Amino acid sequence: MGHEWFNIGLLNMDEDEAAALVTKGRVVKVEMGTLDEGLRWSDLFPEWINESSMKTRCPELPMPEFGRNEELDVVVARVPCRKCEGSGWRDVARLHVNLVVANLLVRSGRPELRRITGSDSWCTSRSEVARLAQR
Repeated sequence: MGHEWFNIGLLNMDEDEAAALVTKGRVVKVEMGTLDEGLRWSDLFPEWINESSMKTRCPELPMPEFGRNEELDVVVARVPCRKCEGSGWRDVARLHVNLVVANLLVRSGRPELRRITGSDSWCTSRSEVARLAQR
């Protein structure tokens, strides 16, 4: 049996976690940018939209340079969990990480290989994102 080598993309993880995966393949730390601290869930998903207003603005979430991360086989992400802090599932930081993961997987350019996303967060609600303990 041969050793399977992966291109592993890491999001929102520290250097120690990255070092632990080096023996599994080529590790790429994906820089996803910093969220505006003032950005709230209601800015992204308002309860009411004034359709007659000319001053509508769609907030943007920073994304990585996708061209630098096109050949990823595996994406491992630490998804923030602030459920206990009262924000529930409506957490902009969690949404940001999940959107970056989804974009990386779609743009990976390697359709013949299975892409796996992982999270060590117990509050991951996305069914397509599996907790590492479940793998």
